[in-house]
Amino acid sequence: MTGAPPDPLRDLAVRTSYNKRASLDVPIFEDKSLSRRTEFVEEALTAIPLVSEVGGAISVLAELLGGLVGDGLRFEPVNDAPLHRSYPSPRGLYPVDIGIEVSGDGAATNYRYDPDHHALLHRSGPHIEKAIEEARIALELDAAFERIAPLYGELAPTLCALETGHILQAIGDIARAHAIGFAASIQAAPLCSLGDIVSSERDGRAHEGRVSLVRIELTGRRRFAPGEARQVRIARRILSDIDRERSAAARAAYAVDGDRTFGREPLADADFAHRSTHSECGDANADERGFAPPHDPRTVRARTGGSFPAGMSGRAMNDEDARALFEALSADPRRLGQSPTDRPTLSFARVRGDGVVEMLRSGTETVETVAGGRAALVDAFGGPFSIDVDTVALFAFFTADWRAVFARSGGWAYPRLLVRAGMMAQTIGDRAAAVGCFARPFRGMIEERIESVFGLDGQLFYTVLIGRPRAANPAFRVGPLTRIAIPECVS
Repeated sequence: MTGAPPDPLRDLAVRTSYNKRASLDVPIFEDKSLSRRTEFVEEALTAIPLVSEVGGAISVLAELLGGLVGDGLRFEPVNDAPLHRSYPSPRGLYPVDIGIEVSGDGAATNYRYDPDHHALLHRSGPHIEKAIEEARIALELDAAFERIAPLYGELAPTLCALETGHILQAIGDIARAHAIGFAASIQAAPLCSLGDIVSSERDGRAHEGRVSLVRIELTGRRRFAPGEARQVRIARRILSDIDRERSAAARAAYAVDGDRTFGREPLADADFAHRSTHSECGDANADERGFAPPHDPRTVRARTGGSFPAGMSGRAMNDEDARALFEALSADPRRLGQSPTDRPTLSFARVRGDGVVEMLRSGTETVETVAGGRAALVDAFGGPFSIDVDTVALFAFFTADWRAVFARSGGWAYPRLLVRAGMMAQTIGDRAAAVGCFARPFRGMIEERIESVFGLDGQLFYTVLIGRPRAANPAFRVGPLTRIAIPECVS
């Protein structure tokens, strides 16, 4: 009698729940891991610069990718991870790569976007030397586990899926702001087999076997003229044996025995929230809460990540401002993106000036008070993360009934739901920034008491804290990388 087939993603979801640090391989929880020296080797590679003057597909990619990593790029000199993009990433590791597939003239060539040089690096397929007049362009968001697993171990697959959602929403915002048509989908089945991973590790090719969770196809055909390539120097991390093992283990969570299985879950326009970010030069069309209208190309990306002890423990909001933020972010949940199945449940809570906690659950319009809510928040965020909960204007709780999700859709629903949660959290961060606030997401490694005290529906797996930025943690704007006009498609 044979047992049920292995479901590594379901197992991952169970093992990484709550405060199970002692039983998890997560090196970042150990002080010695933060002081470990990292070795790098430099490589000289040929790159295609994303220059706006080239026109066609190159210009479109320059705007999309430059807007993603450049607009809102900030430098925080007192932060251990000083560079922050328009979307959050644990310790500024940015373990999600962007692959670009260029198809045309009967062949397909794959590139990887290099944000340091704002250029495309060749991955596979024939080198494109002459212009392709009618090329199709697709982007894939790949989890580069070798960049995050050495520090986050078994949490790496979860964190990559959440970050993928943040990036997907941000790219959708930029594309729609510039009328760039696209069709996005979340991978609906495992992409690699265990044999692929074993072979990859045996050959020492740690960069192989990456997992692509999302594919974004740009509509229409565009001229792809690579222009003059140039040599760039790329730093590649040298992995130790244990780092290599952790990277392989992270990829194995997305693997199945036997043959590869492919499938995609298309995303509808309703899955993407409306973009509402603050314009630095002011916006006469902004509404009374300071939200700029959606799809406005003048808006800029906002700071949504950073050092949480210095970044969140700022001055407290007065009750009137906090209440306005509470109502603005919780109003019309559909604008945060929605999905008919396997979507997270979102609830909002805030600590009033008198210490009473108010809460608004998803799908309801009644604000209720939570007895013992403040004490539960202090237990979860005060001690472990040095957060003064009285300076947090708003808590956004993401929950899911994993048992029901797995029974309905299997373990692969775990990363799909995390991607959707990342999309919603990215929108919350943008809306908070529109009123001068700072948003800091937390992976749900916190006390179960919050679920009990707040009566949350399912397991709390993601939390976004929103508050005033702290003046003692300065941030200097670096971007944008480029601003261009988008040309029309060939067809």
